[in-house]
Amino acid sequence: MNSYATEVIADDSGKWAGNGLRWPLTPEGHEAATKWVANLMDRWMSVRETRVIESPDQPTEGVKA
Repeated sequence: MNSYATEVIADDSGKWAGNGLRWPLTPEGHEAATKWVANLMDRWMSVRETRVIESPDQPTEGVKA
């Protein structure tokens, strides 16, 4: 695995949904992803559950070029 991704359940389907944001597979990356999805939950009234998972994708956030 190369990164962390966030997912939410935001309807009655019970299906997890995510986006293209990915954080480095480090303790700092996990913390940043956790904070991001918690902030999303605060802004979206329909979010029922959140999670941070490992992803095979390359990080897109917190990476200096």
